[in-house]
Amino acid sequence: MGIPETQFDTWAKPGASTTATQTYNSIQIALAGGSYPDKCKPDIYLQGSYRNDTNIWSESDVDVVVENGCAMFSDLSALSAAQKAAYDAAFEKATYNWTDCYDHTLAALHKYYGTAAVVTGAKAIAVQTPYRKADVVVAIQHRKYSQFISIAAQKYVKGIAIWLKGESRYLTNFPKVHYDNGVAKNSRTNEWYKPTVRIFKNANRYLVDNSLLAAGKAPSYCMECLVYSVPDEQFGGTFQDTFCNVVNWAQVNLTTIRRVSEQGPIIGSEAGLWPLADARAYLDELIKLWNDWS
Repeated sequence: MGIPETQFDTWAKPGASTTATQTYNSIQIALAGGSYPDKCKPDIYLQGSYRNDTNIWSESDVDVVVENGCAMFSDLSALSAAQKAAYDAAFEKATYNWTDCYDHTLAALHKYYGTAAVVTGAKAIAVQTPYRKADVVVAIQHRKYSQFISIAAQKYVKGIAIWLKGESRYLTNFPKVHYDNGVAKNSRTNEWYKPTVRIFKNANRYLVDNSLLAAGKAPSYCMECLVYSVPDEQFGGTFQDTFCNVVNWAQVNLTTIRRVSEQGPIIGSEAGLWPLADARAYLDELIKLWNDWS
């Protein structure tokens, strides 16, 4: 029999969004009082599940990006030596950097919410707003270059770079590309993609809550990447059909799944990637859940 369609219907529904919007609006008001230079006012926007419309009821944190566009971290690894030299000659060193933006953001949050409601972390500033907790990520612009001849002749994918103080390195991400690709995938699958992501997240929540899978084995972002990587024609009909199609495809093609941003793989042993053993454990438990459901 498997998991009934009625259960999938429940799991496919989005989580609450009203308090997430209130949280985001609250953070925007707080940061409007920041002491940012006039020419370096940050771009403030949502990322993550609430932005991508893949949130479920058990997800509480609202992810907010504060992007400083006056500084830049670029990936030039695909450029020739001549193009790297052209890039170096074209740009001056930033005078308002990540640390400056971080300090101004932290000060604005302290002023608005009080120091007790604001906790700094390795990647984000956790803020307890009157609505939901927000994770505020301070970033600078990131560019992944494929060509640089001159300012007028350059090609790159735009993302963000977050400085990890404890590791003395930048963590890069592409939240706006991720969002655009998810919207396109949802359209190509006749709006089956995003509900299917919610199903897989809720199934994981069920497994964790029932001690069938350890928490953290299947991060929300990784599950979204898994479902995104499945070919469009595997979606549709019923949620039962789609669930089985996704799991069966992933069992064979797990090592090929990619980020929703299309900027590299998601399976691997490096920091920030999904360990293959964890991904397989998640799929194995999904199969058992289907077979043992009663």
